[in-house]
Amino acid sequence: MAGNLIYITDAGRAALVAPGNTGTTAHQVTQIGLATAAFVFKPDMTALPSELKRITTFGGDTVAKDTIHIVIQDDSADQYKLYGFGLYLENGVLFGVYVQNDPILEKAAASMLLLAADTVFASIDVTKLVFGPTSFLNPPATTERKGVVELATQGEVDAGADDTRAVTPKTAAARYAALTGARFTGNVSVTGGIASDGLDSGGANFRLMNGRDVILRNDGTNFYLLMSDGSGIGASWNALRPLTIEHKTGAITLDGTGSGTTYVGGQLNVKGMLNVSNGTAEGRAIFGASGGYFFGNASEAGFYLPSSGTMFALNFAKKNLLVNGKDVWHTGNLPNPAQTTGITMSGPILAAEGTVTQPGISFVNDGAPDTGFFHIADGVFAVTNNGRETMRFLAVDGTYQNNRVLIGQPPDDGSWLQVGGNATTRGLHRFGNGKTTAWANSNTDWGFFRSNGHLSVGSEGATGVLQLIAGNSEGAKLVPGGRMTIGGTTDDGTNTAQVAGSMRAGNYFINEQSVSTYGLIGMNKGANGPNIGFYGSSTIGAGAMTLSAGGTERARVTANGKFVVGQTGDDGSDALIQVNGPIKANGAIKGTSGVGALVATNGGGTGQTSIVLRREGGAADQKQWELMQGGDGTLALRTVNDAYSASMNAMWITRGNGSAVGNMVLMQSGGRVMIGTTVDTGAILNAEGLIRGRGLTVDGGSSWATVYFQNGNTTRFTIGKSDTDDFALSAFENDGTTQRRVLDIPRLTQQVNFVKRPTWAGATPWDSMNVTPLDKNVGGTMAAPLYLQSRAGTNGFEDGTGDNASYSSYNFALKGWYGMGMRAYDGSVNGFYDFRAGKWDVKGGFYVNGARVWDQGNFDPNAKVNKAGDTMTGDLRVKQPNNTDARGFVVARADSTAQAWFHGTMNGNYSAWATMKPDGGWQSNVIVVYNDDNRVHFNSNIHVTALSRFYNRPTLNRDGWQADFGLRNNRPGYDSWTYLRARDGGGMEIINSAYNAVTWSVDDWGTMFMRGTQILNTDGNLNLTFRGVWLSDQLNNIDNAIGSKANAGARVQWDSAVQNFGTIDRLNGALPAPWVVCGLSGPGNGTANAIVVYGVVLRNQ
Repeated sequence: MAGNLIYITDAGRAALVAPGNTGTTAHQVTQIGLATAAFVFKPDMTALPSELKRITTFGGDTVAKDTIHIVIQDDSADQYKLYGFGLYLENGVLFGVYVQNDPILEKAAASMLLLAADTVFASIDVTKLVFGPTSFLNPPATTERKGVVELATQGEVDAGADDTRAVTPKTAAARYAALTGARFTGNVSVTGGIASDGLDSGGANFRLMNGRDVILRNDGTNFYLLMSDGSGIGASWNALRPLTIEHKTGAITLDGTGSGTTYVGGQLNVKGMLNVSNGTAEGRAIFGASGGYFFGNASEAGFYLPSSGTMFALNFAKKNLLVNGKDVWHTGNLPNPAQTTGITMSGPILAAEGTVTQPGISFVNDGAPDTGFFHIADGVFAVTNNGRETMRFLAVDGTYQNNRVLIGQPPDDGSWLQVGGNATTRGLHRFGNGKTTAWANSNTDWGFFRSNGHLSVGSEGATGVLQLIAGNSEGAKLVPGGRMTIGGTTDDGTNTAQVAGSMRAGNYFINEQSVSTYGLIGMNKGANGPNIGFYGSSTIGAGAMTLSAGGTERARVTANGKFVVGQTGDDGSDALIQVNGPIKANGAIKGTSGVGALVATNGGGTGQTSIVLRREGGAADQKQWELMQGGDGTLALRTVNDAYSASMNAMWITRGNGSAVGNMVLMQSGGRVMIGTTVDTGAILNAEGLIRGRGLTVDGGSSWATVYFQNGNTTRFTIGKSDTDDFALSAFENDGTTQRRVLDIPRLTQQVNFVKRPTWAGATPWDSMNVTPLDKNVGGTMAAPLYLQSRAGTNGFEDGTGDNASYSSYNFALKGWYGMGMRAYDGSVNGFYDFRAGKWDVKGGFYVNGARVWDQGNFDPNAKVNKAGDTMTGDLRVKQPNNTDARGFVVARADSTAQAWFHGTMNGNYSAWATMKPDGGWQSNVIVVYNDDNRVHFNSNIHVTALSRFYNRPTLNRDGWQADFGLRNNRPGYDSWTYLRARDGGGMEIINSAYNAVTWSVDDWGTMFMRGTQILNTDGNLNLTFRGVWLSDQLNNIDNAIGSKANAGARVQWDSAVQNFGTIDRLNGALPAPWVVCGLSGPGNGTANAIVVYGVVLRNQ
């Protein structure tokens, strides 16, 4: 309002006149009254008519001698029309009023009245009127209040300490850097992060300029620290690559071109592998001032000193450490050098004194150790075994005659050697110190006591007896008086020779062995006595030794060294032992040979040969198993009946060409195969555990080929190929035999035929059997609601409730489970209807009579999301304020404390789902999703209660952890565990329920172990732990035993020296096994019983 006249009341005019009419008095306007209706001014009025209220929020100033500028403000919630106002002085006098017939303005409850008016006084000097300040209209501006702000000077902007003054563009440009680029003339300090999302023309994110620039570059794949040969925004990098970091792996490359030398001035800690590589050439590393270097190449790695040629290296081919080209001895190639090559000491070995339980010198593998040597006193030491002294050595006075050895702790009687107990020695012992000596010795079978002169053996006691012991009993005895007893008989005191038993001489005879005689040497040639015969060379038994019993020859050793039993001549084969009849052994039959230790042969031709295992006490026709090689070369393990007239193969293996193996057939004629700890279900193959292979073929030929799924031994489902080569899936009732077809798939049409109508997610699908179709060309009338296929519940057209148009009565209804979309000709969705909320949402808006209805496109009454709940049609974005503070979505509890927090953090590298503590504080990121490789980390236990599928390889991995799976049998009464664990070095192992033993494992190469023992190798070799031998060695032993048989015509060899068994009368008729007679010598006195017999032990070649 400009130039409006104000009416002065009489009271107001009088207030300006000073007492005594001496001039004017200044007054202050303190209140302004607001009139809500028009009125007629009267000079005598003392109050403002139709006054609503008085306000103090106003200001004014004199702008001319007759004009004042007034600003009135009312920010209350009152609603009124303003027709005039009145000025009240500090003493309450109504000074003047302004009024007009039309409203000056109209104030709403939500608005603020702000009236500025220039008021003209026609007859008074308005300089005498004082108004309050207008600072309430333009208060000092703060961060929370609008107001007037002072402009800062350049110095105040540069100082950066003033928080009340405003910055102008000019002062800001001189102080602050622009986003489009800036040049700094002084130091720069940044407390937060610095980001560059683009490159300058020289390819740098950041550039350090000083004649030759240093460039920091991030091309999205790698981060580089680069050098430039020039300087400036356009100066690009040169060929040097001081530092490169790959984003995906974090790999750091220093001096990537190898043009310079990299120095580390302080300690360098490498957590992972330090790779010193020079391509295919040798890599080298220098440590310290040795003058040498560590190296590694394709064949070895070690240290080399060029100044002296000294080198040690680990040779990869030899798998050993070399020093100057020589192998280092260790436990792998020499268990203990001193045990094999000995050691030479240039000085003494000094040991601790020791005791009998802790000797000064002991041994590595002795246990306690309490076996060794210990020192007792000067010149005295002893040997202890398991803490007990067994031998002592004494040097008494320095003369060897008084040195002594005590064995077994006898009382010391001064003898050189004292044994406190029995003594067993080996080797020759000589007695005497004159020209005649005696000695004792033995070989493997005999002991000797001899002399090089006369020898006297006996007792010097008057009643002393000389006894001869044989077989741990008395054989003969010489008693005083010159008498001798033989065989343990009692001395009769009279006869010189006394024998307990018979002595034979008359029934032995010896004939000469000339060409014309038999040359027989026989023992008891009577009809019932045994005999030994040596035939002369002119008979058919030339040179043979025969054994007879019952007057008939039973066995012989032929002249060519063969032993024949049950026949009188060699059958011409290469067998050294030939038996015409069965052989029975009550113990093991063992053959020793690298090849063919045991051979079963058919004797000639291509017919079969076999080994029969017979159980004599078995039931009829169940006594025998046979391992047979058939006439066609096949190997069969089969059962045979007692008469060997019927058989059935359990295993049958054919041969291929050469040494190749053909096919294996199991249970050819029936029977079942069970693998593992399974039970016999009646199926041909039963396996307890996973059967794994690259494929499974079930070939039923022109008949059915079926795979059964059973529970126990009861069939539940089958899948298979029918006799018409179609696919079928069947289910079985609880009896396991009543079959119900589920579906069929004909091979040629590939159409799936369900026997019963299926359900989809619990719903019954419509088909021609449960719905009447409408003809698209004819149309029709629906007798029931028409529902459309949808994503969820019922959607379609329903019959109305009446002939009307209201919420309760209508002709027909369009029903929707949730929403209905509206699509254009091009498939785009331009709108939808929300059935639940009863609202339309269209892109083009709604129109009534051609005019668009107000909507969010042209009118937005509330752009905020309702905190009580709402649906957002776009993304809800939460932006991090910086690169360190996390921001996200918080799920709160009833007490308003945070329960869960979905957030992104750490420079945008990952997002996480965090759990919160009871007080709402952060507890743990239980799920973390990383942006760089889309990996997900679960930092808590994961419980999966439904079927889970992995479409790629799941990996269990944690530093320091040997990954395993825990499999729990939680059936009632079977609370037990089995663990599948990754094996050190590769492979897999099974851990027992107590998790303290590896029961089964297979290494990375495929070798199988059970309870730590290697059982099965990758070449199929099996460890027969019950025999303590590998299967290959067992088979080799069998082959060797068979192959060790001498060839045909081989001669028997002596396997010992000739042994003198004494005279015939001492032998009692035979030599001890395995000795055979090789010669006789006559006594020269014509006495037959004095013939000396000589024997040897024979062996085949």
